[in-house]
Amino acid sequence: MQSFVLKIQNNIRGNECMIIKKTMNTTVQKLHDFILEMVVQDIRNTSNEQSCQTINTSDIKEGFTYTKSILNKTGKQGSVKTRIETLKPGQYQVSFTSANGVNTVQYSYNQSSEDDIELVYEEHFESDAKLKNMNHAFMSTLYKRSNRRRINALLNQIEQLVNEQPV
Repeated sequence: MQSFVLKIQNNIRGNECMIIKKTMNTTVQKLHDFILEMVVQDIRNTSNEQSCQTINTSDIKEGFTYTKSILNKTGKQGSVKTRIETLKPGQYQVSFTSANGVNTVQYSYNQSSEDDIELVYEEHFESDAKLKNMNHAFMSTLYKRSNRRRINALLNQIEQLVNEQPV
């Protein structure tokens, strides 16, 4: 059973927020365990901090912070401070702070039937600079279709990988 809804709305501060709702064939606990593993792999793959190479799922808690080395949209090396805001079965929220502002991603999910969950994916960007907020809103409008495809493909891949994990 697949359902997919994309909505762009303004958050409290007037900035655009992308919201995607999707029914996934998995359980809350399976998705939570997968998110923990995904976070550990992200830390190991993107952090230059030596202490992060031995990290385990038991080390990941709300408030955990690490710095990711990434390539920006123009291909230049950059870094973002990554902070796990919320991490519990049914909800995962992470913020990425860069020189441009703060991008926040949240997964909220609950069991809708024995085999399915209803997942809500939210993504929003905020900056202290009004021009950066306006630029992000403009670019989001331009890339609305590709963003929808990108997030839908990501959620489909997550669902597939969760269901491939050994029980």
